[in-house]
Amino acid sequence: MKAGFVTIIGVPNAGKSSLVNALIGENVSAVTSKPQTTRKRTLGILTKPNEYQIVFVDTPGVIENAQGELNQFLMKELNDSLKDIQVVLAAIAPWDLKQNEKPLALKMTENLKIPVIYVATQCDLKLIDMNKWAQFSKEPLLQTSAKDKTNLEELKNIIIEKLPQNAAYYAEDIYTNQTLRELSAEIIRKNCFENLHQEIPYGLAVNIRDFKEEKIYKIHADIVLTRDSHKAMVIGQGGSMIKKIGTASRMSMEEQFGEKVFLKLNVNVKPNWVKDKMFMQELGYE
Repeated sequence: MKAGFVTIIGVPNAGKSSLVNALIGENVSAVTSKPQTTRKRTLGILTKPNEYQIVFVDTPGVIENAQGELNQFLMKELNDSLKDIQVVLAAIAPWDLKQNEKPLALKMTENLKIPVIYVATQCDLKLIDMNKWAQFSKEPLLQTSAKDKTNLEELKNIIIEKLPQNAAYYAEDIYTNQTLRELSAEIIRKNCFENLHQEIPYGLAVNIRDFKEEKIYKIHADIVLTRDSHKAMVIGQGGSMIKKIGTASRMSMEEQFGEKVFLKLNVNVKPNWVKDKMFMQELGYE
């Protein structure tokens, strides 16, 4: 049996999480149109018993010269994800080759001593300029699309070929390392990102205060903001926005958990929460 860890890296919004979800066939990583939706390393696990197990490590987007506590945490997550793995999947977005310099994902991986697979993502939107790619690298570049499933089977076979002979790391029915509590926070945060104004999400976190599994799942969560001026936007006129976020989140949870969910959302303001180490640990960012 072949088994190993595959870290996927690329710039924010390169389509890394969409690619992992499409390969696994489950929503293990939050996907939105906003950059840096992924904040923590997330494992997505694809297993065919007695044949292979691919453990995908989805990572935050690559940022040059990261500033601020949260950005530094994201870069630490990314760098740590490159340790003790068997294969790297470098995602090259359509806009990566518009500049006259090497894509960040290529810079980070071209001198690694482990196998690297270069994939062009989102080719349903725009095909990569292969001549431009050839200016930077002699490595093959596989054009892929999570949306259209373009070349996903070929990509999976290339990954399996590069994995070592190993026993499986996880039971065959496990597809992520996240608990349902953690998945709940990611689902709520995803729906916040999708529905709120652009300036809010980067100072926004979700803290699950209570998670009970009884006849139905009962979940109480705080949407945490850095600015008091954002609170009204998150709540919305007459509570319309918080209701919209809550309804969309609850429906996603019920679909993913396969059970009914009761969800209660609160909005709290905690200025500079990224500098509060205890709170960062509570959120899983330490």
